[in-house]
Amino acid sequence: MLKVTITSLPNPLRGPGPNENMCILSTENAFPLREDELDLAQWAWEFAFETKELDFTAMDHDMFRVIRGHGPQLRSEAKTKIIPLVASAYGFDDRRKRRIIEANRKLSALLKHEKNFLYKSLGVENQGLYHHPIIQKSINILWFSDAQDEGAQYPLVFGPGGKIPLPAIAFILTVIECGIDMWRTGIKKDITFRSGEYREIYTTHTNLLIKYEKETEEANLFDKLCRKLYQRAVISAGVNLPSDNPRHIIPASAYTNAIKQHRDNPQESDSDDLYED
Repeated sequence: MLKVTITSLPNPLRGPGPNENMCILSTENAFPLREDELDLAQWAWEFAFETKELDFTAMDHDMFRVIRGHGPQLRSEAKTKIIPLVASAYGFDDRRKRRIIEANRKLSALLKHEKNFLYKSLGVENQGLYHHPIIQKSINILWFSDAQDEGAQYPLVFGPGGKIPLPAIAFILTVIECGIDMWRTGIKKDITFRSGEYREIYTTHTNLLIKYEKETEEANLFDKLCRKLYQRAVISAGVNLPSDNPRHIIPASAYTNAIKQHRDNPQESDSDDLYED
């Protein structure tokens, strides 16, 4: 779960809480330009008050500075949680043998080439575009680790229409690619996940997802992908999907059927046998 030390924030921020800004960044733009930061912060600020049903307080400059710091915090936590998944997901080996180092280097280059790391399996014809298991695992661990995590707590943000938002997927893919970059020399080396360096990669993934949606529109593949990612994430968090919640009403069709059954067999509906064990 994304965390901020509440006691370090200005008093008005302790009311709505800071996590709403993390949600907006995650699902709208995890790498905002400087000129976009104020609009995103204001959006998150208003969303927080609306969500918590508190009396609105205007955001001043000091509050904006605090909120602005959530972007690097979000990226840092995403890196910390997702990068450890990369080695086992793609087969990198941390042993310091020459042949293994060379294999790691070639694997990193192969995965980066034409975004091969997005596929479930590689071959003469790659299979399962955007279906590599690490994508779902990353979404689960970052936003849906349990019922109290942001993804489960804010379904209108992380699952509008029952779908993971496109920018959220692009962010996850950018973090995964950062993890692959760490192996580019064959030996894993830490990389700072800075906005300036990875904003372009994030924008590329955003544009590629938009293109995927457009090119596969006839088969509705992108919509199905987003729905499946959200459904599996919600299940991972231990939360029921809306369709799983029992309806505590009797449907109107039951009354219609009862009338029809009475008309078809009035003697049976009038019989005392209905109340006998």
